[in-house]
Amino acid sequence: MSSTGLRHNRDFLLLAVARTSSKLGGQITAVGLPLLVLALTGSATAAGLVALAEGIALVVVLLPAGLVADRWDRRGIMLVTEAGSLAGLAAIGVLALTGHASVLTVAALAAVVAGLGAALQPAAAAATRAVVADRDLRAATVFNETRNGTLHLAGPPLGGFLFTVNPALPFVVDAITSAVALAAVALLRGPLKRPGAGRSRREGGESLPRQAVAGIRFLWGRPALRYTLISSAVLNFAFSGVLLAILVVPVRNGASGLSAGMIISCVGLGAVIGSLVASWLTARIATRTLILAVFWACGLLTAAMTLTSNGYVLGALAGVSALLVPAANIGMLTTQALLTPDHLQGRANAAISFLAMVVSPFGPAVAGPLIDRASAPVVFGFFAVLMLGLAAATTASPAVRSLPDLRHLDRPEAPGHAAEEVTPQPA
Repeated sequence: MSSTGLRHNRDFLLLAVARTSSKLGGQITAVGLPLLVLALTGSATAAGLVALAEGIALVVVLLPAGLVADRWDRRGIMLVTEAGSLAGLAAIGVLALTGHASVLTVAALAAVVAGLGAALQPAAAAATRAVVADRDLRAATVFNETRNGTLHLAGPPLGGFLFTVNPALPFVVDAITSAVALAAVALLRGPLKRPGAGRSRREGGESLPRQAVAGIRFLWGRPALRYTLISSAVLNFAFSGVLLAILVVPVRNGASGLSAGMIISCVGLGAVIGSLVASWLTARIATRTLILAVFWACGLLTAAMTLTSNGYVLGALAGVSALLVPAANIGMLTTQALLTPDHLQGRANAAISFLAMVVSPFGPAVAGPLIDRASAPVVFGFFAVLMLGLAAATTASPAVRSLPDLRHLDRPEAPGHAAEEVTPQPA
């Protein structure tokens, strides 16, 4: 955190503790869960289907959760969802510890935990926006991206190590991190809405379903954001399939749980390195250029994965492809936060996550059967062709070229200037 305002912002610091603890637990079980399913079944297809169940729960909950975050007490939402996650994770841990875990039970509990996480996300994002001043917004976003990358680096090997000690441990530790997050949220003083926030006059007579999709309608009316989010959804679909492959392929070749976690953590290492220079990059390179670089890097480096079966090389290639992701994310999230009125913050954030994740769960579901039936080069080649085609289409898109330029955001100019400048123009 480079901003003095953030260092002395008590509610922001408590939210940071809560989200850091919760996300660390999530990264631990992100490795522990597929390892548990592989131990129970030996099937990559089963692991992919459990990931699909989690993803469907996340996508189904996100949009209603955004509406709830804009209508009800955000602190209360975070308390309820963290408590529910704690109970669900503890249940998986008990089942794994007693040897009574079945794939269906694990999938159901994992889906519940994922759904609760989806309900938490818009409330936490909107609460953070409410306690952070405009001048500190990019610093807060950079902090969050750095934290996420660091946890992606530390969580997977820790999850793999804990699973090696005992298959129940990743879920027990994740439950403990939820308890820490719960305590931090309980200490928030709020208020977690910006002054004057409330539903707009136009929304007064709208039905609840129409209000729930207001975030999507808000983003959909901006062509640059619309195209970028749709293309990012396709990229996430492909990359989530690649991530399952670089986890399962080394395990099939004899890698331990710890080794598998370290391989996945290479992606976190790339994100951490990228987050360290993200602020510098976003101040000097246009968001549209960063997004194009991410698309091409993912496609080309996934194509290079067809040439190796070494797990650490596969992880390193995935990590390099993640280098520019934090900077691109900062550009997109800062644009969204500046453009969106407070009464839509929860729904706009939920809409971004929904559009980015709506097809992502199907990546592992497609990758699992491919891994079981085809060679690793065929699996990586399939996703590489998809990514490279997407990169070419995005390069040619006029919508991406119309993305706003945020490089002026930190300049000392008149209030409101940044928000006016980042308004996307029609493609």
